[in-house]
Amino acid sequence: MIKNIFNSNTNLYLAYTQKSFWQAYANSAYIRDTNYTPEIFFSSVGNYPLFAGWRLKYLNWGALHQSNGRGDAEERTWNRLYVAPILSKGNWMITIKPWYVVDDKATREHNPNIAYYLGYDSVLVAYKYCGQVFSVERTNVESGVKRGAIIVTWSLPLNKKVKFYTEFFGGYGQSLTEYNHSTASVGVGIALNDWI
Repeated sequence: MIKNIFNSNTNLYLAYTQKSFWQAYANSAYIRDTNYTPEIFFSSVGNYPLFAGWRLKYLNWGALHQSNGRGDAEERTWNRLYVAPILSKGNWMITIKPWYVVDDKATREHNPNIAYYLGYDSVLVAYKYCGQVFSVERTNVESGVKRGAIIVTWSLPLNKKVKFYTEFFGGYGQSLTEYNHSTASVGVGIALNDWI
């Protein structure tokens, strides 16, 4: 993190997310797919009043690359530019995240219709109650309920640093390799951080 870029309340971040799908329940447990997401983004910190008690807490904008690390016919990759205002009110938080899909050779060759299934946006609503955090996220909002996904999560603190975490996923794009196949799943694990 580089703080106070341009002598303002804007910080620069480099981030990396790796998501692996471990089929622990299978007779021969293995990792079915792994997605890699390096990202660079700016985050402007503020506390600006908007309407009805809602405030703009952060404004993030940046670029991310997402791929499954495979090659040839199994390669799945796309690059996006996004902006994401984060609003809060009391124990509530809302993030609206539209993005632009970069039209490049890799996307055209390996998954030209990825935006049709995964869309150009997501909306996330989170609520904190007695230390627990509940969230609902909807991707590909512009398609209605035809494509995209809905993700429902719940986290419960186990101690000051670790949380029990569970997630329901339904729709398209849980993994990049199967971006055009609808899936439904429930997962459990631990989390070190949360939306609120």
